[in-house]
Amino acid sequence: MAETHASGGLDPTALYSVAIAIILGAVLISGAVYMSVGALNQTLFEKSLTATVSGAGANTGGNANDGTANGGSNAGGNNGGTAGTQPPPSGPSAPKTVNLALSGRPVDGSANAKVTLVEFSEFLCPYCINVHPTVVSLETKYASQMNAVHMNFIIHGDPAKYASAGVECAGDQGKYYQMHDAVFDSKGTKVDKAGLDSVAANLSLDMAKFDACLDGGSKNAVIDAEQAQGNAVGVSGTPSFVVLTSSHDDATKARLQQVASSLVSTYYGGQESSYVVDVPGRGYGIFFVGALPEAAFTQAIDAAVAS
Repeated sequence: MAETHASGGLDPTALYSVAIAIILGAVLISGAVYMSVGALNQTLFEKSLTATVSGAGANTGGNANDGTANGGSNAGGNNGGTAGTQPPPSGPSAPKTVNLALSGRPVDGSANAKVTLVEFSEFLCPYCINVHPTVVSLETKYASQMNAVHMNFIIHGDPAKYASAGVECAGDQGKYYQMHDAVFDSKGTKVDKAGLDSVAANLSLDMAKFDACLDGGSKNAVIDAEQAQGNAVGVSGTPSFVVLTSSHDDATKARLQQVASSLVSTYYGGQESSYVVDVPGRGYGIFFVGALPEAAFTQAIDAAVAS
């Protein structure tokens, strides 16, 4: 016979069903709460990230190591940009006094030109390679008014320093800028021993003297000194430039400050990556970072030429 239950008691099966229902309900409620909190956290995170990106602005030129820019390469560095919501400075900064010793450096162009384009760069920086045709174009355009001086600023370590030493050694034989242009035009393919020797031979250099100079490491101190000058000017990435006048009057300073403010607003998202420098014994100049468009260089050079 079958086992029976006392009248008025609960069926065990029903008790199990109630317990399972309660547990499932608790699980569903917990899941809903968890998802709601997660969605809220995600929304807050996205709003925070959006605010961070919007306020960050853009770097030009190279980063501190290549803009790159700062610019580049940063530096440096990257190759320009207008993103960002930071407003430009409310007014021009006072000129930054810097000791820029160009005496003894090879000059490309007329030694009597009233304006000098000083370039801080190296031969492995991609932004420096990319902007080189722009610099050549500017030297042609302003041939009677502007010369150029290259200063080594090493970002990519010993390989880049070795390439710079090769160009310096060619300078000892009167062919600095021929070597400079050929190495840049190689786009980083002739920066080792074999490549530099190939370029030197094509320039008809005395190869015994060239190799003794390059292998002896005598140019390292020269390159280090130029790097120190770049740091003093404010170079944080490659390429970086100074358009230097031979004038020290207020009108020149005002023109250059106006251009610097324009560059800051147009290319640097309000970050002060362009400013006026005061070089004792020479004149005012305008400093900027990155492989900017040729129109930006022209704006700075025209203001300097008018001095």
